[in-house]
Amino acid sequence: TLLDGRTLRRPRHAGETAEEAAASGSLLIHPDFRAIVLANRPGFPFLGNDFFRECGDAFACHIVDNPDVASALSLIEGVAPSV
Repeated sequence: TLLDGRTLRRPRHAGETAEEAAASGSLLIHPDFRAIVLANRPGFPFLGNDFFRECGDAFACHIVDNPDVASALSLIEGVAPSV
C-alpha cells in the first residue's frame, strides 16, 4: 500500500485497464515486474528491520549467502586481473 492509500497489484482479469484499476484505488503492475532488494540479515550487528517479517507475505524472498574467500577472489580477479 502506498502512502496515498493506493495498492499495487496484478490485473484481476485479462484486459483490465489502468482506469478500471484506478477506480478501485489500485495501480496495475507489469506482468514482468521484479524487485531486487538488498537487505542485511536481522540480528547483531545489523539491528534494522526483519525484511522477511515486513515483506515476506508480499514478495518471494530468496537469501543469497556471501561467497567464500576463494570465490570472492576469483570474482575480483575476473574483473581486475592485476589485483
